[in-house]
Amino acid sequence: MTHKRISHTIISALVILALLTLTVFFNLRLSAVQKTYPSFTDPAFLPSARALRLVCLDFDGLAADFVWIKGAIYFGSHYRQHGFRFKWMNGLLNLATDLDPLYHDVYWYGSTLLPNVHQSIRLLEKGMKHFPNDWKFPEMIGFYYLYYLKDYKSAAKFYEIASTKPGRPPFVPSLASRFYTEAGELNAAIRVLKNFYDTTKRKDLKEEFGLRIIQLQQIKRLQMLVNRYHDIYGHYPKTLQALILKGLIETLPKEPFGGYYFIDPHDHRVKSSTDPLTTPPEGRRKHGKG
Repeated sequence: MTHKRISHTIISALVILALLTLTVFFNLRLSAVQKTYPSFTDPAFLPSARALRLVCLDFDGLAADFVWIKGAIYFGSHYRQHGFRFKWMNGLLNLATDLDPLYHDVYWYGSTLLPNVHQSIRLLEKGMKHFPNDWKFPEMIGFYYLYYLKDYKSAAKFYEIASTKPGRPPFVPSLASRFYTEAGELNAAIRVLKNFYDTTKRKDLKEEFGLRIIQLQQIKRLQMLVNRYHDIYGHYPKTLQALILKGLIETLPKEPFGGYYFIDPHDHRVKSSTDPLTTPPEGRRKHGKG
């Protein structure tokens, strides 16, 4: 028993010594990279994941930790420098996730540190591949497309992907539908809502999404009539009442949420006054006065 205890003690001491040696090595190596940064302009000067794996044995996760920590320090040390471009940030984050592809925090929090929105999107897309059932990754990508790039169609695409993942809250398919609507993709907007309507067991959500489906179907029909009006008369109608006057429709449908439909003068698209993404004409608050 005594010899076994001594053997275990020696093995433990050797493991601790190896860890300390690796810790010092990576700290010195990455510190050297950071110190020489001003002389470099290309992130390719960072050590590759393959090269680091050769020297870190089976401690890929430990190496990823050091790279991630260095990236956080690098960001924090230059955060208040106006105009600083953070050229190394993207390389550091991708190096960390190459070493440890399941390093969730680097994808999630690292994407917020990158100076370029396209780099953030690519990092999150990389995370999607390794966390295919996590709805938050495509939802965040959709947010980036919406908030920074004003790309409603791409935002809707990723919100729709997020809406198919387990655990996603109801606002995800709802926003996917709204963004598709804003992008003029009414069929896609209806498809997303129907998928949620068919799968949810909550009666309150079925009722709300059912009304939203009716709303979009009505908007789709009215838009077809507006486009037909344009084909016949060579210009778009200013109001939906013109469709009645020209005999294209007998009466306007009742907006299911108590609002009204109107034609947006900027893009000639039919919209609802109850949609938070729209700006109804001032002073028009009664149904049918669009």
